[in-house]
Order: sequence, then structure tokens, then C-alpha cells
Amino acid sequence: MIYISFAIVLAVGITVVFSQWNVRNILEEENRQTSSDNAKNAVNQVSLGLLNYESAILQFSQVVEAILTNEEKDYTQIDKITKTLQEQNNDYLAVYFMDFKTGKLHVTPEITYDWDVRDSQTFAKLNSNPNLQWMDIYLDTGVNQLMTSVIAPIFNNGELVGAVGFDIDFSTIGSIRKSIEEGTSSKLMIVDPNGLIVSSFIEDGDGKNINADNSGKVEGVSDLLNPRELATEFSWLLNDSNTNNQIEQFNWA
Repeated sequence: MIYISFAIVLAVGITVVFSQWNVRNILEEENRQTSSDNAKNAVNQVSLGLLNYESAILQFSQVVEAILTNEEKDYTQIDKITKTLQEQNNDYLAVYFMDFKTGKLHVTPEITYDWDVRDSQTFAKLNSNPNLQWMDIYLDTGVNQLMTSVIAPIFNNGELVGAVGFDIDFSTIGSIRKSIEEGTSSKLMIVDPNGLIVSSFIEDGDGKNINADNSGKVEGVSDLLNPRELATEFSWLLNDSNTNNQIEQFNWA
């Protein structure tokens, strides 16, 4: 009886352990798949939003190019367009035309100081690569907002004569992230290529750096953790072999 009882208990124990192990693997696989699907969904939704900005800036550039083809160039018309675009779009922090011939900036909202746009990063970037471009995400310490800029070149008779651009409030990405998280157990974090958190489930994480190699290098941007912890917790950011399908284990309290 003792041997029989022991055998039964052993068999039941093995069955329970095997069942739990099997169920755990199934749930972990489902969780990985759900997280992967949600991440891809987030990428697609954010990318769609960025494409809308690109379409808008290209339309703006075409209008400005048409104005500049006239012998009598009406810059007040450009000023009116920048004002209208900025007022009608809450996520446009600024709308502008940079005149590379005169160095003048036509921008809404207006700025009170004189500045030659030919000293700007935009001028350098477009002279090097005269195509639509996105600038790096940065933290404007004056208004404490994460933003980026999309810029497009302006040509006149085949010559690069200026640029148009939108400064974009990246907090709009946060609303996309939250809408994807709703009704799921997934938590999302959107990070730019330099390791700056654009939007995250981590409390007070937005605008923080999680790339140990960039610690202290960007003015106004602080680290989420100390550099040693960043190198350990977020090593996957620096993994050059990482691909869109690579699964990385990441734990957060």
C-alpha cells in the first residue's frame, strides 16, 4: 500500500508539474506574440502619423515654390500661410520658411531676435542632402517639450533657395501609445535612435536618456538610471545584430 500510494502521489506530482510547465510555456508564447503584435501596431500607427506630416510639408513646399516663381515675390503671402498652418494644427509648434538667399526666417509664432538661417543645421543638412528630412528628436528646455522637425527643400529654376519646416510636438505620440495599451496587458516604450524616450509607460520617463553611451551628452536631458544601470538594463539598444523580429527580455518593476 505504501509503495502504491507513493507511486500514485509521484505520478500525480509529475502530471501537475508537467501541466504547469506546459501551460506556462503556452501563456509565455501567447504573451510574446501579443506583445510583438502590439509593438508592430504601434510602429504602423506612429509611421502613419509621420507620413501625414511628410505629405503636409511637401504640399507646403509646392505652394512656396509656386510663389517664388513669380517675378514679384510676395513674401507676405508666405507669412499668411505659415500663420494659418500653425493656427490650424495644435501639434505644429512652429511653421516656417527659411530664405537661403537673404538668410531671413519667416516663422509663426514670430521670433524677436535676428538670426541668419544659413548658420542653421537645416541649411547644412539640405545642402548636403536636398531632400525631405527628419531632424533628431530634442528637448526644448525653454518650453520643456519633446519635439522634432520635418524639413523640405525649396527650389527655384533647379537651384536650392530655401526650406520649409514644421516643429512638431512629440507628445502626440504619447496619445497613440496609450490608445494601443488600452484593453491589453502590454506596456509600450517608444525610443528614438539615440536612446531618448519619446513616450513610455515608465513614470516620469518621457524625455529621459536610456543609452549609456549618450549619458550627459545632450543638454537638458537627464538619464533614467545611472550610466552603469543603463548599460545593464538597456543593453539591447546597442545590439547591432537586433532585428525587427528579435525578442529581447526586459524587466521593469
